Amino acid sequence: MIFFKDSGKKQPLKVEILQPYNFNNSDFEIYTMDVNVGRTDQFIRIAGGFVLVGLAVNSVLDTCVPEIYAPIFGVIGGVFLGTGLFRRCPVCHVAGTDTIEEDED
Repeated sequence: MIFFKDSGKKQPLKVEILQPYNFNNSDFEIYTMDVNVGRTDQFIRIAGGFVLVGLAVNSVLDTCVPEIYAPIFGVIGGVFLGTGLFRRCPVCHVAGTDTIEEDED
């Protein structure tokens, strides 16, 4: 038993052992987002993401645009690259739209 000193008398320290969460419980549901970015939109997002990340790198090197824009271009370019590579866009999901063409199914 573990004791600690408090106001001159010893009291036992309560130790609770945490049990791992049971993920097989029926209350637990894994959420997956369906693909909602088409091939053309994917190409445009990846190309735009590379351009914006390139501008962010150039702005850090102070060759093209002011350095203050580097974080802005970097974050927006990273979001474009992420949504283009994974073909899942949370904004399109919330809006209820997708850009998948009919022949992609």
